[in-house]
Amino acid sequence: MSSAADYGARLAGVIVKYRGERERARCTLGAPVHVIPNGLTLFAAAGASANDGDRPLAIGTLARLDPRKKVHELLDALARANGRMPPYLRIGGGLERGCAEYAAELRTRAHGGPVEWAGEVGDPAAFLRELDLFALIAEPAGCPNASLEAMSAGLPVVATDVGGIAEQVVEGVTGHIVPAGDPDALADALVRLAHDAAARARLGRAGRERIRTELSLDAMVAADRRVCLPDG
Repeated sequence: MSSAADYGARLAGVIVKYRGERERARCTLGAPVHVIPNGLTLFAAAGASANDGDRPLAIGTLARLDPRKKVHELLDALARANGRMPPYLRIGGGLERGCAEYAAELRTRAHGGPVEWAGEVGDPAAFLRELDLFALIAEPAGCPNASLEAMSAGLPVVATDVGGIAEQVVEGVTGHIVPAGDPDALADALVRLAHDAAARARLGRAGRERIRTELSLDAMVAADRRVCLPDG
C-alpha cells in the first residue's frame, strides 16, 4: 500500500484552506503547500446597523442539528447569560440524519427559553438579515463558510477557537474568539456585545470590509488560478 509521502511525491502542490494546516500537510505529503482561504461574494448588509430598537436583539447561528455542531454549548452559554442580556437566539439548520434524539435533547435543554428553531435555511442571506450578532461553536471547523457569510452580511461574530476560525475572525476587529468548550467565556462575549451597539456596528463593518478586500470570491479564484494555471 502506498504511503502519504508516496502520494505526495506525485503532486505538484497541495492547497489547504488555512495556515494552521500548512505544516501538517507539508510533513505528511512532502509537497509544496499553498494556503488559499475560502472566499465569497458580499451579502446585503444587515445586522447591528439594521436594528433600530423595534425588535428584540437577535443572536443567531447556522448549524445542522448534529452533536458535532455543538449547538448544546451555545444553549449552555445562553443559560449562563440569563438575566444579563435581553436577546433571543435563532438557530437555523435542519436535522442531520440519525440525530433526532440529539435534537429532542436540545429542545429540552432550551427549557422554553428565548430560542427560535428556524429549521432548514434555504437562503442564508435572508436569515442573517434578521440578526444582530452571529455565534459559531461548531467543531471541527476547518475554514467554515457560516462565519464568512455572517461577516459578509455585516454581522460581528463570536466564535470558538478551533480549526481556521481565528484566521477568519480577527479578535477585537471583526468579532471575538473564545476558547473551545468554555460556555462561560462564550456567554461573557455574547453579553458584552449584546450591550454595546456601537461595538457591534464597528465589528460588523470591519468584517464586511475584510470579506471585500481579503476573503472575496474573486480573490479565491485568482489565487487558485495562480497555483493551478501558472502559465495561464
